[in-house]
Amino acid sequence: MNRWIQVGILFAVICCAAHGFEPAAATPGARDDAAISPSAARRIQALFRPFQTDAAALSPSGQYVAYSLREGSSLSVIVVDAEKQERILTKVEVERGDSAAVMLGDEEEETLAEIGWMEWVNDRRLIVGTNRRGSYVGARPGSWITRTGVVLAVDVDAKKVETLLTPNDVAENVCKNPSLPNHGMAAPNEDPGLGGYIRTNLPPEPSLTDRWPRSLEIAGFFPGDPESVLVVAYGRNGYGRYALHALSGGLKPIEEEILDPTLIPIADRSRHARAVLSGSFRTPFPHAFMIEGGRRLHRWTKLDDMIRESTGGGFSVSPENFFGHRAVPLGFAENPDVLYYASNVGREVFGIYSVNLKTRKREALIVEHPTFDLIRPAADGLAAPGTLVFDRYTNVLTGVRFQAGRESTLWLRADLAALQRRLETVWPERSVRILGWDRAERKFLVLSFGPTECGSFSLVDIRTGRTSEFALRAPWLSTEAASTLQHFRFSSAQGTPMEGTLVVPRCTRLTPAPVLVWLRADAWEQTPASFEPELEAFASLGLVVLQVNGRGTWGFGVSRRELPPEGLVRACLDDVLRAIEGAGRVVPLNEKRVVIAGAKRGGYLGLRAAQLRPDRFRCVVALEPLLDPRTWAAESARMGLDGDLRLQRMFWPVDSASACPAISEANPPLARPALLLINEGSRRAELPMAFLDARTLARRMETSGGLVTILAVGQDYVRRSPRARCAAFREIEAFINLHLYEYAVNVGETKPVRD
Repeated sequence: MNRWIQVGILFAVICCAAHGFEPAAATPGARDDAAISPSAARRIQALFRPFQTDAAALSPSGQYVAYSLREGSSLSVIVVDAEKQERILTKVEVERGDSAAVMLGDEEEETLAEIGWMEWVNDRRLIVGTNRRGSYVGARPGSWITRTGVVLAVDVDAKKVETLLTPNDVAENVCKNPSLPNHGMAAPNEDPGLGGYIRTNLPPEPSLTDRWPRSLEIAGFFPGDPESVLVVAYGRNGYGRYALHALSGGLKPIEEEILDPTLIPIADRSRHARAVLSGSFRTPFPHAFMIEGGRRLHRWTKLDDMIRESTGGGFSVSPENFFGHRAVPLGFAENPDVLYYASNVGREVFGIYSVNLKTRKREALIVEHPTFDLIRPAADGLAAPGTLVFDRYTNVLTGVRFQAGRESTLWLRADLAALQRRLETVWPERSVRILGWDRAERKFLVLSFGPTECGSFSLVDIRTGRTSEFALRAPWLSTEAASTLQHFRFSSAQGTPMEGTLVVPRCTRLTPAPVLVWLRADAWEQTPASFEPELEAFASLGLVVLQVNGRGTWGFGVSRRELPPEGLVRACLDDVLRAIEGAGRVVPLNEKRVVIAGAKRGGYLGLRAAQLRPDRFRCVVALEPLLDPRTWAAESARMGLDGDLRLQRMFWPVDSASACPAISEANPPLARPALLLINEGSRRAELPMAFLDARTLARRMETSGGLVTILAVGQDYVRRSPRARCAAFREIEAFINLHLYEYAVNVGETKPVRD
């Protein structure tokens, strides 16, 4: 077929795919019955629906269970009797999509109504934090702003919602006269090199200020007061902390936290910034972790200078140690002088420890795993949140969450550890997260989930041994039709043991099944423990989805994170090819029909793999891919968001054109068909650099005989709105049908698309 005709057909397919895709007679070698069925199409649409239930809470006596229920754009809270869960005591609407966080100009889908926090204060009153929005127009022209966050109270028998707090109730003073400093602006101390700012509390001038609302969230129960919740309100110059009495609705201001914006706060249990990570990402590395106090009042002291002798040190972060040996503060005990931290200094994997900052001596707490790291990284140099688990009633550290293939928890109490083991035998293919328990520790609230299962909320009664499932997260997805998950092991060229997973569909279109290799956004991410609709959607097309925990993956010790001599691209490609061979010994695979796909930086690796080994991959799908590392570096630096890039230079040597070339400049050129989903940016602004890079690549492929299709996606897709993701996937489906299965298609009527 003439190449230009082929290009026209593909563009027509892409244009009409969102309106339904009907394949015509199959090309030679394809089965007539291989087209996607209407039931499979409906299943793909169902995969991207938001969860019906995504929050639950158990009352202190264990008498009541509350959970969220999404019905269309409406979000309600259901209260049931824990013993008779079919008996609904209360159902109240707490939020609607049209009242949730504000939509921007280029967004077409409403923001989903969400519950950010939900807990029982006592057996009669439930406190709920939502993302409801509120707008305000100040006295100064153009001072229209929108903030989000509302705190609600639901009583068991009242069957109504009482609003306790809105963004207007925690407003901050903002100066109306631009020539005057804003109220609450921080003043630098004598040693700005440490990044330390003092907190000020300047009284506002009522005649010179507007009162601007602030976005708020519930941070937990207020320490020492079980009837109050801790509310944090975020404004222009920091954040304010408040105690909200859940029964009376009384609000008590605690403190305004005003920090130099170059500091990343590490808060204690009352959300006071007790420690910080110093330095912006525009300043030289290493960046030090620092603690409040020490030599003089309101001064920051380097944590290494204070406790190096007792802890072994390592409290700094730089590109050289980000993936290596270092120590990371995690949080504080109820006593704010006791710091919990993670460290792998002198060890292969991260463990969890504690140190008393007043005595400067390490305490007895030691939580270690012989094989797995107990923290996951964040791009700012901290650990990902949610690692430490505290007992609500005693405020004592009780567990550490980690991921080892699936998510699990290392409990510090033998009874909870035994319960965790028992529940993992009940759901052997799922991750099990114990969310909480009643005051008597007889009933436990549990969430179970897996890569191919959305999961459910259950109640476990240890007196009777009964486990009752009371809310499915996505009841419309049949577990009988879901794919299955299989694990396999293989070895790298250097003999390093590695792991991979296979998402295996129940039904395949060809035997043996074609393969889709999925590369995550960052090379060090483990294969996900939670449900990802994209992977299940690929499996719905009859593809076995393969993922690899290759070299560079976080969680298996510092040795696995060392970059091999051949560089990230070659190492990733070698690990993928070896994984395909290893997986073929577990599940029959069609190694002649393999598509490689990835998101963001994983999209770059997929495109490079197809360039280097076109004999192994039939086509490429790249979702918001990195196409030119140098463009990415320059754009990140311009926006002040280059911190993650600078910490990733071990993986991404963007200064080396040979190690990380632009896809359009790399040799050999891309010879396999590629579909690029690229954010087109605002319709009122210039096209972003990534879009221009994609067009440059497409033009070069035209001259070399390759085929690159650009699918422009908008802000709804970028923020993972359900309808936008589903529509994009239907176009991915059309591309895979044409280039992997080689179906002939009825193109239908064409329509213009934005260049």
